[in-house]
Formats: sequence, structure tokens, C-alpha cells
Amino acid sequence: MGSDDFIALYDTDLRLITHYPSPSNIQVPTGDNSQLSQPLTAALKTNPNVGIYVATSIDAISHTHSYRRNPKYGFIINVGVANKSALAEWRKQVWIIAALVSLFVISLLLFSRLIKQSWLSQEHDMELLKINQQALYDAQRLAKLGNYHYDISHDLWTSSSILDDILGIPRDYLRDTTHWLALVVPESHQNMADYLKFIIEQHLAFDCEYRIIRPNDNQQRWVHGKGRLQFDAQGKPSHLVGTIQDITARKLIELELYNINNELEIRVQQRTGELEIANQSLTIAKEAAEAANIAKSTFIATMSHELRTPLNAILGFSELMSQDSSSTPAQKETLAIINRSGEHLLSMINDVLDISKIEAGHFELTTETCDLVKLLDDIGTMVGVRASTKKLSFRVEIADGITRYVSVDSGKLRQILINLLGNAIKFTQQGGVILRAGTRPLTEAMVMLGIEIVDSGMGIPADQQAELFKPFVQLTQKNSEVKGTGLGLAISKSLVELMGGQLSVSSNMGVGSVFTIKLPLAIASANGLVVQEIGLPVKCLAPNQPAWRLLIVDDNADNRLLLNTLLKTVGFDVREAEDGQQAIIAFKQWQPHLIWMDMRMPVMD
Repeated sequence: MGSDDFIALYDTDLRLITHYPSPSNIQVPTGDNSQLSQPLTAALKTNPNVGIYVATSIDAISHTHSYRRNPKYGFIINVGVANKSALAEWRKQVWIIAALVSLFVISLLLFSRLIKQSWLSQEHDMELLKINQQALYDAQRLAKLGNYHYDISHDLWTSSSILDDILGIPRDYLRDTTHWLALVVPESHQNMADYLKFIIEQHLAFDCEYRIIRPNDNQQRWVHGKGRLQFDAQGKPSHLVGTIQDITARKLIELELYNINNELEIRVQQRTGELEIANQSLTIAKEAAEAANIAKSTFIATMSHELRTPLNAILGFSELMSQDSSSTPAQKETLAIINRSGEHLLSMINDVLDISKIEAGHFELTTETCDLVKLLDDIGTMVGVRASTKKLSFRVEIADGITRYVSVDSGKLRQILINLLGNAIKFTQQGGVILRAGTRPLTEAMVMLGIEIVDSGMGIPADQQAELFKPFVQLTQKNSEVKGTGLGLAISKSLVELMGGQLSVSSNMGVGSVFTIKLPLAIASANGLVVQEIGLPVKCLAPNQPAWRLLIVDDNADNRLLLNTLLKTVGFDVREAEDGQQAIIAFKQWQPHLIWMDMRMPVMD
């Protein structure tokens, strides 16, 4: 195939299955038959199974098309070879012939003018005639076009020297019908004899393509013979005059197209068989993937329980100990380190679980009325403290006229912004970070929230920007601390897309980066705003309370101890059980007001 050639495959309803290569200026989606070319449609009406036609595409490239319908499956394979490449040599010859013919016509005109000017310049005119004859001869030679004259009554024909070269015969070659047929390939002898007899009897023009064997070199050539009959005074055919052109080059191209078409048929059949095998493999792989997904979900659920259980104990006891008035400052600092490390570990566990839920399609959004300005101010206050510890500037720029009350999952939006701002501060060593926010109307009930997080960090290389939002990818920069799971940006992008928005990044090395969020939100009113109460440390139960009986049921002793300590500290009456069976016994004997029940336990859950 050349650069302008193509292969297309259609189904039985002439819908496009594939097109190779796919030109950039032809946008025909697969499965579409609305833009089917008229020449192909016309050709299929005439010859529904196989044929050749010429058509010019919308990019002004003319192609010779060869199509064939697969007899078993009904697919249609269409091959287009650009005429400008396939017939370049032929066109070159045509241009040369045209140029020479034009030269010949001009010469004839000049010759006529000279005759009118002077009848006495006969020698000059004869010389000019020879020049014109030579020009015509050269034109015929370039076009591989020779002429003949056949005397029907005497069964003799004469030919030009060019035709002799085409046929590969000497000047003394016997020129009658028998010896002309001797040049034709043996399997076509009788057909050509019958055809010649038929056109003479029916007074028709001779127009036929056939193969010959040249006597001088035994080569086979394709020729195209044309001729018209001349008649005597009685109206009987007397002579047949015409031309014979060597068309071997064109026929070789047609043969090559035919072979390509057959080869494509074989490949399509092979590919069809391969696809059937592949489909079977895909079915097996799908079943295996579904089983693996179930195993993955079970594993994640189990690991969530197994990881959070001891981690909650660590965080709970460290918080209890830090509230003990007898703890020394050094002990409290150690407990603070334990608590921060535990919170960091819990954050990483939550990231892993979040990305697993997102991949499994189990992540749910909780939409509520949100005070957007207050949310941004709260985040700014929290992040500003982190920025000041690194001696970085930080400011929040909220556009005038921003839509204050919107409907959104505020927890997820807060998670996204805190993650992006945390990354910006982590990878910025000098300068500062800016949080910009504003809205623009989309409809009467919708606005587009636009948020930009701008930092003056080192920037992100262009070749790493495409990998930035993939899970477990961490960008390492000089003088920057690398902590976490590498899931923050992947989760943030997935959350933004789940909310119907887009998250993108632009960056210049040495200048900084800009993370942009575009999020469509519904407009809400302040009436739907849920005011969250601020939690305070619990010291004890209010006075004059009854003796509240609480039963803790958990097979994990650490969990029971943590809950027991928390609840007894404030005045509850607490008992413990290790499994559900013990819990039933304790319930019957003690009648607790409330049961703290672990979901997964031995004996009875």
C-alpha cells in the first residue's frame, strides 16, 4: 500500500467496520452507513459480489477501487489504490502524448499556413512534413501505440514499425489471420477468431483486450486492440483499420489488486477464526476477573477490619493517656507522636479503601446544602497554619459575587481541596500558595464552580504530568518530603469526575503549577443549611442520671478494654462478653440498656 491507499471493511448492511489507515479529514464513525460513497453504492447495484470502479474522495484524491463480497459471511472488502501513484507512469505518458499531439497539431497549422504563403516552397514543406511524421511516430512510441490496416478480402494486414515492436515480430513476418492468431495465447485462439468474424458480420467496431506471446522473446503481453470497419461501394466490409496498445503495466496493477483482494479475503477468514477463539478466551478471562474482584473486595473488607481494629486501640489509648493530668510533658509529646503517626496510618488506609471503592464503583456521594464561603475560609485557616510553619505565604481569593449556598458533597470537596493544597505546600520551598475560587452561571438553577490552586514550586516536568493522576504515582522533587500512598491525586481526580467535574494541571519548570477544578453545582438556599455542633470533651454524666447499664461484646480484648475505660471514666456501669452467645446470657441476667456489638466474632456473631 502507498501513503494514499486504503482498505475498508463493511458488514452486510454496508456499515463501516474498520478503515485503514484512518485519514484525519474523514470522520466516519464505525457502525455508520450514512456517508457511504455513491460510486460504491452504484457499483454494488450493478455487481453485488465483485467489481472495480473509480471515484474521487473528499480530499481530491482519485482512487481505483476493487471490492469483493465474502461469500461465507457477507463482509465487503473494499481496496482503494490512488490513481496518482498507481498510474503515475501512464499519466506521464499521456501528458507526453498530449504534448506531442499538441506539437503535431501546431505543426500542422504552421504547415497549412506555409502552404498558403508559398506553393513554391515544396522542399521546405516536405521537410516539415517529415518532422511532423517523426513527432507523431515519437508520440506513438511513447504511448506504446501502433497502427494496422487489415484487408479483409485478401486476408492480409500491414502494421507500423511500432506495432511490430509491440508484437515482437520481424518485418518479414507473414501477416494474415492465421499468423495474427498465432500471436494470441493458445487458450484464446478460438475466442479471438470468433470475435473477429462476429464484428465483421455485424458491422461492429473492434474493441478487445487480449494476451499475446511475442515470438522474439516469448514474453506474454497484454494489448488493447481497437479498430473500425471501412466499406466498399456495395456496403460490404473491405478493410479494418485501427490501433493496438501495450497495456501490460495497467494489467499488472489490476492483477496486483486482484491478488490483494484475495489475500484480504483469506486474512479476514483467518481473523474471524482468531476472533472466535479470542472471544472464548475473553469469556474465561472475564469469569476469572469477576472471581478475582470478589476475592479483592473480600480481602479489602477483611483488611479494613484487621487494620483498623488495632489502630483504633492505639489512637484511643494514646488520647486517653494524653488527657491524664498526671502525664509529664515528655510523655504527652511521645503520645502526640503516637497519635500523629496513627492518624497518618489511618489516612493511608482510608486512601487505599477509597481508591478500591472508586475502582469497584461502590463510592457514594452525599449531597447537602453547603456554605461555600465558610468552607473555603475554614480550609484556608487550617492550611494557613501548615504554610506558616514552612515560612510560606498563603491567601484565599474569593471572587466577588460568588454563589454562596450550593448543593454538594462538602466532605468530598473538603477532602479534594485539602489534598491539593497539602501537595502544593509540600512541593513549594519558597514563595507561597494561592487558593482562588469563583462561580459563573450555567442555567437558572446551576453554576460552574471554578477553583485554582497556584503554587510557586519547582514545577512538574511535561513528561510526568500525564502520569500524575495515576494511582501510586509519587512525584519526587529536590528538597521535598515524599510521604503518603501516592493515591491522593488519583482519588481527587476520581472524586471530581464522580461529581461531574474536571481536574487538570498546568505547570512550568522553575515557575510553579496550577491545579484547576471545574465543577457544576446546583444552587441552594440558606434554609437547607445544616449547622454542625462543635463537640466538647466529655467529663462525666449529668447529675441525677439513672445507672445506665452498657454491655460490650467483642472477641478483641483490646477493643473491650478501650471501650470499658472510656465508658467507666464518665460514669457508666459496664460489663463485657467475648461473643454473641455470652452476650445472650449476659442480657438475660443483667438486662443492659445498650449493647456495643462487634459484627464479626467466633461462636456467634
